[in-house]
Amino acid sequence: MVARRVEKSLFAPLPARRSRWSANFSAAELARCTWIEPALVAQVRFAEWTGDGILQQPPFLGLRPDQPAGEVVRET
Repeated sequence: MVARRVEKSLFAPLPARRSRWSANFSAAELARCTWIEPALVAQVRFAEWTGDGILQQPPFLGLRPDQPAGEVVRET
């Protein structure tokens, strides 16, 4: 098994404000997190991005073994 642990989140910026679906993490909570390097790519379909940066109605369509995780970017 390949170790995928990293020292800090690879996702920047982390959510800065509270939404109705998730709470903000405090600095102490983030310090307790174990971050791992992304390895899998999921394909989803969605209606839109909300103002909070959340996907609206995103059904899971499957995994994409042909797509390297390091090349995935947010669609604009």
